[in-house]
Amino acid sequence: MGKAYVFFPLLMWAAIRFGQRGAVTATVVVSAIAVAGTVLWQDPSTRPTLHESLLAVQTFMGITAATFLVLGASISERERSREQLREARDVATAANSTKAEFMAVMSHELRTPLNAIAGYAELLLLGVPGPLTPKQNDAVVRIRSNEEHLLALIEDVLSFAKIEAGRIPVTPQTVAICQELDSLEPLLRPDLVRHELTYIWTGCDPKLMVTADPVKLRQILLNVLGNAVKFTPPRGRIELTALRSGDRVSIRVSDTGIGIEPDKLDRVFEPFFQVQTGPTREYAGVGLGLSISRDFARAMGGEIEVRSAPGEGCVVTIELAVAG
Repeated sequence: MGKAYVFFPLLMWAAIRFGQRGAVTATVVVSAIAVAGTVLWQDPSTRPTLHESLLAVQTFMGITAATFLVLGASISERERSREQLREARDVATAANSTKAEFMAVMSHELRTPLNAIAGYAELLLLGVPGPLTPKQNDAVVRIRSNEEHLLALIEDVLSFAKIEAGRIPVTPQTVAICQELDSLEPLLRPDLVRHELTYIWTGCDPKLMVTADPVKLRQILLNVLGNAVKFTPPRGRIELTALRSGDRVSIRVSDTGIGIEPDKLDRVFEPFFQVQTGPTREYAGVGLGLSISRDFARAMGGEIEVRSAPGEGCVVTIELAVAG
C-alpha cells in the first residue's frame, strides 16, 4: 500500500482547486484505477486472492476518500465564507458611499443659507441699511461669529464626506512655505486676543519651497493652529516653526495647553474623536480636524505626528516634501 500514497497529491490538488466536487471526482477516478490495477495484478496492494486485494484497496481508498472529502468540504466552506465576506463588504461600501454623498449634499445645502446670513451681517456691520446702536452692533458681531463657527464645522463635515467617498482632489504645486505661514497670524488674531494667548512665529528661509496643494495646506494649518488655540488656557503660548531636514520640511506647532492623556493619544486621528466627552464638555467641535488634516497631508505625500502629555501641552509636526 506504500506506493498508493502517490495518489494523495492528486487528491489534494483536486480538493484545493475544485473544492468538494473535485475531491469526489478525483477519488472515484483513482479508486477505479486502483481496482483495475489490482485485478490485473499491477498494484502493490495485491494479495494472494482477489477478495483480499480488493478489501485492501477499498480500505485504503475509503480512508483516502474520507480524508480528502473533509478537506474539500472545509475548502468549500472557506470559499463560501469568502464570498459572503465579499458581499458584506460590497454592501458596506455602497452604504458608506451613499452616506458620504448624503453628507456632501446636506453640507452644500447648509452652506448656502449660512453664506447669505454672513452677507447680511456684513452689510449691517458696514452700516449700509443704516447706523446700528452699540448693542445692535454687538448682537450682529455675535451672529457673524457663530455663523463662522458653524460654517467651519460644515466645511469639516464636507471634507470628511469627500474623503469617505474616496474623493480627495489634490493639486500639487510649489508653495513658498514661509509666505504661507506669514499669512496665518491675521487670521488667528481675533481668537488669540480673545483667549489672551502669545503667538510666536520667528519666520524661516524665504527660499524654502514645498510641494503641496495650497488650499489643503491652508486647511491643515488652520485646523492644527485652531486646536492649539482652543485647548490652550488664557495667557498661554503657541509657537510655530518651520525647518528643513534633508528632503523634508517640518512645520511644528507647539502649545502650552491641557495636553492629551496617553491612552487617548493613539486615537486623536480617529474621526469624531473628542478629548472630552459628555454633554458638559468644555471644548466645542466635532472632532474631524486632525483626521481630515492627516488624510490631506498623506494625499500630498506628507505626514502628521502628535506628541503630548497631560498638562504639558501638545506638539504637532506636519512633514511635507521639499519642492524640486
